[in-house]
Amino acid sequence: MSGATRSRVRRSSGVGLCVLAVGIGLAAAGWILPSSTAPGYTSVPNTCESVSPQSLEEAFEPRQAEIYEQRHGVDGGRHSSKCQWRTEGPVRGERKTRLQVEMAIEFDREARPDTAYVDQFLDYLELEPGAAEVPGLDARAVLIRSPRDVQLVAAKDNMTIAVRYSAAPAAELEPVARRVVEELLVVAG
Repeated sequence: MSGATRSRVRRSSGVGLCVLAVGIGLAAAGWILPSSTAPGYTSVPNTCESVSPQSLEEAFEPRQAEIYEQRHGVDGGRHSSKCQWRTEGPVRGERKTRLQVEMAIEFDREARPDTAYVDQFLDYLELEPGAAEVPGLDARAVLIRSPRDVQLVAAKDNMTIAVRYSAAPAAELEPVARRVVEELLVVAG
């Protein structure tokens, strides 16, 4: 093989190796960097501020609601906001009304929206006693009824909205829980 041929082979091999290295780098970046086209939410609103005064009035009438507990923050790949309201003041001879709302968004280890986890969570909830799918919301939703309360959990992309409402009489709980979920879906966008 002549010197000119060896030189062309080396240059071709060098160019081929560079193209291969760039291709491997781009493939690896696709796995490492978050995808901008993945559906999902990036932040969660403050639930204490997002539930309307009208919904709180409907949930607690004729009494008033007071915030009993609130928590907002990040835990690993989960961003959440939780707020719980209770009947204001002492209640004698009847159960306290409680409304607990939690919104959360999930991310995987690569900081991409984790829609698979959210789907698995709703699949799990559908197995609970008293669980039923809820049609007509702008999200996949499951309602779990018990003698003391209702829990309505809706999921959209990597976001979940969980509303747990307990009051007397128990038959009136579902419309309030649904209204709160609908409001929060609008707030989240």
